[in-house]
Amino acid sequence: EDYLRNMLSQAIILSKKKLDNQITGFMSYIPNYAIELESERDIISYYISTIGVTKGWRGHGITNQFYKMIEEIVKKQATSTYIATRTWSTNRTHIKILTDLGYENVKTIENDRGNGVHTVYYAKKIISNDEINDAKNNG
Repeated sequence: EDYLRNMLSQAIILSKKKLDNQITGFMSYIPNYAIELESERDIISYYISTIGVTKGWRGHGITNQFYKMIEEIVKKQATSTYIATRTWSTNRTHIKILTDLGYENVKTIENDRGNGVHTVYYAKKIISNDEINDAKNNG
């Protein structure tokens, strides 16, 4: 109940079928979330806390679309920031999606989810539209 209550207090992106508005998936996220890194300063990010896609809709690119949507949300901010998430080292499908979209492993907690199963954090720096426009205008 605590996890659900916490998730419902977060921003949520929904995926729905066009015909009947049936929900096919969701992504919840937390702006201004700090990920502590050992060798560098913390990464302040839009942290993807949960992604869920219904069984019949997995493999249809919904998770990719969620990441593209959150990247567009972040680009509209005034300053650059990161998007980050965590998963377990054996979640090959999610890790492939993340690496294909340009996310990099920024932290690993060894054996955090059992012997040989690590918690892995991935992040990607997103440049804001304002900073892109400034760079274009300044040469």
